Amino acid sequence: MAVISGQDYYDISVEVASAREVTLQAKDDMYAAVYKIVLLQVVYPEVDLLNDYWTSYNATMSLYDAPAPLLQAVSSLQSHVLNRGGYDTVDEYVYNEIYAPTGGTLLLPYYWGQLSASAGYTISSLYVQSS
Repeated sequence: MAVISGQDYYDISVEVASAREVTLQAKDDMYAAVYKIVLLQVVYPEVDLLNDYWTSYNATMSLYDAPAPLLQAVSSLQSHVLNRGGYDTVDEYVYNEIYAPTGGTLLLPYYWGQLSASAGYTISSLYVQSS
């Protein structure tokens, strides 16, 4: 069967986990920017900036609260390895294609494990980096 290689799966998991991590950091960064504007206590900068920055913060929060595009991407890859690889579980794929071939030295990123679980595909903590 034509299934994605373990190395390619791992590389994709790193990129998607990085995207999630950036989203989490963006939420904090945008909040800090809004807070800084509020602390200015100068009328014109607050009037000119606060609404747009608050809108940007809320948009960032929507990605933080509901990372639907990332979940869809994760789900698509997990479905691929199960359907095309003939594996019964994602754990079975990860063990055979990533964990065993590297002697257990290559672990999936923490945020990949979190996103995968949220998408309905739990990965054993044996194969995922701790937070």
